[in-house]
Amino acid sequence: MLKERFPLADTTIHYWRTKDKAEVDFVIRRGAVVTPLEIKYRDMKKLEIQRSFRGFLERYHPERGYVVNKLLSEEAAVGGTRVQCLPYWELIFEETFPMNKTP
Repeated sequence: MLKERFPLADTTIHYWRTKDKAEVDFVIRRGAVVTPLEIKYRDMKKLEIQRSFRGFLERYHPERGYVVNKLLSEEAAVGGTRVQCLPYWELIFEETFPMNKTP
């Protein structure tokens, strides 16, 4: 489903993992724009940015990052990155998931 949301030829979806085993579930690259996406299928009470995800943000400084979960909708800033926590069902609706729009 995620790949279908980004049909353009210049869009790729990867998994990121360091030698120290820090990982990010998905890294979407559209041209020169990189966007990390972390999946947490649980009820989050507040936006929790895990060490691995934070490490990616500090290393690559993307403009945006996403944490997908069951219910929580919240936003925070980590350095210069806007991190949006959103419920998984919002991925269905294009207007609420702006990663596929041209920056």
